[in-house]
Amino acid sequence: MINVVGIVAAALAAVVLSWRDSRWLGYRRPAIAFAILLVFALVVQFKTLHRGMPYGLANRFFVVVLIGWLISVALAIQRLRPVR
Repeated sequence: MINVVGIVAAALAAVVLSWRDSRWLGYRRPAIAFAILLVFALVVQFKTLHRGMPYGLANRFFVVVLIGWLISVALAIQRLRPVR
């Protein structure tokens, strides 16, 4: 359950940050898209917990979306970093 809270909080943080900080305005659409995909992947993963369902595929989809979101946030942070 703790992992679910962390994932939902991270997705919400990306969306809220894109509204609160003017430097993140360009990241608003990707943040919303990844947050929606992350919640969708999480729901799909929970729906496949029954015997005989393709849980492995749902879990891989969730992991791919999560890693994509993390890479996207890392690239956005790198663009925000001042050049020395």
